[in-house]
Amino acid sequence: MRILVHIKSAVAVLSIFLIPMQSLAEGESFSPRIAGHVTHLQNDALVFDGNDRWRTGSGSTSLFFETDARLYELRGRVEVITPWNAKHKPVDRAATGVFGIGLFAHENMGKNRVSYGLEYVRTSSKILGLQEFIHESLDSGGYSHERRQSETVPDESFISFKGELSREYRPTQYAVLRPYTSVQLGFDTHFRLGLEAVIGSSGFPLMSARDPVTGFSIPATPTRSAALGSGGAINLHLGADISFGHDDYTLNSGLVTPSPVRTRLRAGAQINTGRVVLFYGVALLSREFKEQKEAQMVGAASLNIRF
Repeated sequence: MRILVHIKSAVAVLSIFLIPMQSLAEGESFSPRIAGHVTHLQNDALVFDGNDRWRTGSGSTSLFFETDARLYELRGRVEVITPWNAKHKPVDRAATGVFGIGLFAHENMGKNRVSYGLEYVRTSSKILGLQEFIHESLDSGGYSHERRQSETVPDESFISFKGELSREYRPTQYAVLRPYTSVQLGFDTHFRLGLEAVIGSSGFPLMSARDPVTGFSIPATPTRSAALGSGGAINLHLGADISFGHDDYTLNSGLVTPSPVRTRLRAGAQINTGRVVLFYGVALLSREFKEQKEAQMVGAASLNIRF
């Protein structure tokens, strides 16, 4: 099965690198220009949860490049996944750190929006030391892998393919709906159906990065003032999705029983001042394994300033 996933991923990455060649053959100009950027954080502390558990924290940075035909996103991310520290249960998930770097393409196909790309993912228990350092620096307590000595996920590398298809509908002047479907093969294989909405004057941003933990489409900050607009816009972001068929490497340690179906509910707000894009949101994640005592609430935040 692992070999089949790698073969599919190899075919996908070849298609990504063939896109510029095809564009050149058709007479299109392929000269990537920096278009925007976004950095965001996800943490249970952002909702004052204080339990420091499970999908406890992550950070991601995306740099966008545009061509005449499509938009490219270079994304790097780090995530920390831990068992519940304060209320230790005999059965809980293993701890691990996740590092990922990927290249994704975004383009319009008729009325549909298509995103696809590859990500190199590495699980490493050494990343848990980063969380340990942050907790000690802030004197915040929380999960300590050094003291807890919990089970860890074996270090492993993956090539994951991610694809998403979406379409926008505008029922009113100040509301935009976007149903979407996505598939991921590799590190966490699954199929997902979702619906998200933006209520406000701006609609969905032209550039955004999908947070893998919460599902938020985090707005990016364009590098050109003309693209950013005059500012003053406030938008409400709502979303929900359901995913099936998870083959999640971080839950395959045999310690717990993975949940076959997962759901996410989220709500957030974006403020665009004309130079700064501020985003904050809260997401409710359903139980990812059957032994998980309850659902988890986490927060996502992003503050980006135009270059």
